[in-house]
Amino acid sequence: MKPPLAKKERSMRKVLVFTALAVAAAPALYSAYIAAAILDRGYHWKEMDWNGDGRTQLSELIAAGDIVPHRTVRGAQRCTHYFAYRTATLVRSDCDEDA
Repeated sequence: MKPPLAKKERSMRKVLVFTALAVAAAPALYSAYIAAAILDRGYHWKEMDWNGDGRTQLSELIAAGDIVPHRTVRGAQRCTHYFAYRTATLVRSDCDEDA
């Protein structure tokens, strides 16, 4: 039979459990924040296929947080240019011929 835990030991255990939960919850909350920010940009899944392989992978979803669209219209041609925000480099251009 185990001796009952002292009051101090029980409170220390509660502190350790709370700390462990807080440490474990931080990455989950950050991931949820990033996902919400990306989905708030209004990208469709097909638009986030940055490498053009036909599938949107998790790494491309995460990369979408750093990519901003710039839409242009020149005559009948409508284009969306996607730029990496930090480096200001062109990632991809999508153009329609429809007017």
